Amino acid sequence: NTGSGYEDIANNATYSGVDRDTLHINNATTSMYGYKYRAIINKNSILSNGYEFTLKFALVWTGAINTEWENAGNWGCNKLPDANTDVIINSGVTNYPVINSAAECRSINGKPNTTLEISTGASLNITGPPDN
Repeated sequence: NTGSGYEDIANNATYSGVDRDTLHINNATTSMYGYKYRAIINKNSILSNGYEFTLKFALVWTGAINTEWENAGNWGCNKLPDANTDVIINSGVTNYPVINSAAECRSINGKPNTTLEISTGASLNITGPPDN
């Protein structure tokens, strides 16, 4: 469900295992944030809906290199957050983030005693509320 109702999917470059116990989503892009998936279960010719799963993307700030938000090495998975990424800043890291340019993310979850600095002339656009 991309927002306009559930659709059948087929094995292709994005999906494999469509008719199996486990669906594999390959090379998912953050633009797929919020897509919902559920299986149709066929038991003795009786169809029922399986549990719904929602695709989400999150990055954890590690501060492993320095304080620069713009340095991919400071993020889990060595990627920068984008408009479809939830950001998590945990307590106890050595370097807390400083934004020095235009940045964006979907949401920020800062744990207790964390900081986020936005330098003069820089900005942070938060594009959406966190999902519960």
